[in-house]
Amino acid sequence: MNNRIRKNGFILLLVACYLGVMMLTATPSEAKWWIFGKSDNTPEFASIKFNSISVEDVDEQITLGREDLVSGEITIRGRAELSDGVIGKVEISLDGGETWHKAVLGDRGMFTLEFKPELEQEYDFRIKALSTAGKSSDLEDHSFTFLVGAMPSTENIKTAFNELLRLYMAEDHAGFMRLVHPDFVGDLAALDDAISDDFLFFDNIRIEPNITRIVPFDGNYELYFTFNRQVQVANSGQLLKDSAASSMTFARGSGFLLYEMAAPLIFGVSNPAEVATNVTEESIGSDVLDCNNDGDCGLAEQGDDTEISGGSSETATLAHGQGIFLATGALAVFDGDIMFETNIFFMNNNASWAAMANGSFDTATQAPAGPYEFSPAPATTGSTFAVKLGDGTYAIVEVDQLTGTPACVINYKYPVSGP
Repeated sequence: MNNRIRKNGFILLLVACYLGVMMLTATPSEAKWWIFGKSDNTPEFASIKFNSISVEDVDEQITLGREDLVSGEITIRGRAELSDGVIGKVEISLDGGETWHKAVLGDRGMFTLEFKPELEQEYDFRIKALSTAGKSSDLEDHSFTFLVGAMPSTENIKTAFNELLRLYMAEDHAGFMRLVHPDFVGDLAALDDAISDDFLFFDNIRIEPNITRIVPFDGNYELYFTFNRQVQVANSGQLLKDSAASSMTFARGSGFLLYEMAAPLIFGVSNPAEVATNVTEESIGSDVLDCNNDGDCGLAEQGDDTEISGGSSETATLAHGQGIFLATGALAVFDGDIMFETNIFFMNNNASWAAMANGSFDTATQAPAGPYEFSPAPATTGSTFAVKLGDGTYAIVEVDQLTGTPACVINYKYPVSGP
């Protein structure tokens, strides 16, 4: 028995030594395969789009319009990635995971799947990527429902705007806030409080809007309008009337939700400093409704000082081929207002740039007069430049550092005053 134990132990020792030698003498690719097969590396999605609409950040639901279709179809496309390894397959379900469709897989994890949706039918979207080592992405990361409305999105925007007006004039605080996007640009809590104060400060609110245009931009919709307004000041009984032009943005959610507002405000008038993100140029110089914290209200000239809701410095790290939407801070692959590649920034979505003096970022509150260029901007450490976004608002960007990945760390301010 002891001889058998010694013999078996000797054999195990030989096997262990053999495996050790194999690991030490393996080629780099063989060693890498061994490590990868043992790793916890799991796939993730860098981007997911329905035609031109980015959906990787959708939480629960998104509504598309007929105009978002291409020849009546949706092409689901994007890119799955691994920090180490190869994507072997991407599968998509439109019924909550009951059936799966294999997407066409290309280079670097790029994938596509085409289908023709039925109008007003709700689809339960799921997507998963699998590595060649059998690792799967987390299904919960990108699970939501969507539908394509029978009406054009512009009509849905008008409906959402008119419903906000109705709820506001009815002083229905809870109903109004249900139509505000959870990622509202500005301070969502400040808007919530400002709506409450509006209802405390004003009686008999009457607003007559005239929609002048609705412009799609980066998957959202910007609504421009003029308005005539009359309110009764609660603590004095005084009637105040004003007229001006303004705008607001609607984003896709469970329907279309209020996403951003410009001054002069028609909602949240009590606190424009934390609710609005920019000033409508056409209204500068107009006399508009203005209140202090005590509810003393009157008419005041709309100025062009846009040091409101934002404008503070934010930091972002962009990998090669990655861009950023400066209004929201959302990162995107091969998209965004500016996109970093090695030593330059590409301008996307009708953005343009103008140079500023290096080192001016900390004190800068206004974009320069220009000229603004659509050509790529240089990415050098310490350089500072202004960006005019496609919607006419402005940001200031500073290149903080470049790393060897390559990657770029930037500081940016949005919004800032325009020239």
